[in-house]
Amino acid sequence: MNKPKFIISLGVGWSATTPLWYTIQVQNKFVHAGFQKEMGYLDQVSYSPAERFKKRRESEAKLSFPKSRDTTMVSLSRSYDSNTKPRLPEAKTDIFLTKQDRRNIGSFPYTLDKYITYYKRLWETLQENNCPYQGVGDFSNANAWLREKFCHKLVDKLSEDFDVKVLMIVRDPIRR
Repeated sequence: MNKPKFIISLGVGWSATTPLWYTIQVQNKFVHAGFQKEMGYLDQVSYSPAERFKKRRESEAKLSFPKSRDTTMVSLSRSYDSNTKPRLPEAKTDIFLTKQDRRNIGSFPYTLDKYITYYKRLWETLQENNCPYQGVGDFSNANAWLREKFCHKLVDKLSEDFDVKVLMIVRDPIRR
């Protein structure tokens, strides 16, 4: 029996990763990403809590705004969120995972084994319900920043159960 495909996408913001994901999952039913397009899970697994804290502090320092602008941005964000419809509701079809499956992937500590178990379970439920998908996938843009050593470990572990394919999307957002 052939292994199901596992597409791991590496991208950058505004490089059209969402239309690609939509085409692959919704329009062509080739792979399914599960509860959401971008879990950002591997970023949590690959760095220690201290490293994540340091990254967050460095990022916040680069993006710090005066308090008044910060407050304005939060209020704009809230009004935008309350006045918009959920994006791509048809992408939520064919999800047969249980609340327990969701709790398992979302509980601490985050591990590579939990990540793989989540996608194996997603694949099992798709098969049990006769869905036409050929595999599963993770379309988190944050995957582009994973360390090389971690990526080798990830692909080795995923390859035990999946036929792993990597998509790297890099486009010039200005010319898009």
